[in-house]
Amino acid sequence: MLFMMAMLPYWFFLPQVWQASYHLTALQSGLAFLPLTLVQFVVSLSLGRLTARFGNQLILLVGEGLLFLGLLWTALSAVSSGYWLAFALPMVVIGIGQGLVLAPVTSAGLYQAPDELAGIASGLTNTAHQIGGPIGLSLIVATAGDYHGQVATMAFFTGMAFVVVAVFVVRKVQK
Repeated sequence: MLFMMAMLPYWFFLPQVWQASYHLTALQSGLAFLPLTLVQFVVSLSLGRLTARFGNQLILLVGEGLLFLGLLWTALSAVSSGYWLAFALPMVVIGIGQGLVLAPVTSAGLYQAPDELAGIASGLTNTAHQIGGPIGLSLIVATAGDYHGQVATMAFFTGMAFVVVAVFVVRKVQK
């Protein structure tokens, strides 16, 4: 849920900023997400090997950490520094984080669910994904007045997710 509370608003607000600041068209704004998309695609392809080597929990923790760093970088970047410095480079970090988070967070929602409850666990996981985005977007629209505050709130949601994952990873290591 926290993942989507951060990411749906990210995908919602950035095109608006690009269109207002850089006068991009809607198509150009969509294409401006290519650094994130391409990196996420490449990372997702290697996710099976990474998970087999390091485990789902560690991959999820690293992914959440990278998402947090990428969003924080974006929040602290001046829009006037240009697309490449303010958006494209942080998007590479965010794309790596998204690639590392999406499948493991879904797997974590189903982890140790008994066979007879697997469908329910899957439904709850997908419901959390679906309602997280609108909740995050609503909270950000209601509380953040400017673009940097909006992205900082997204980073806060991701930081909360990092802490939650870290608690579960530490508990598992201690067992």
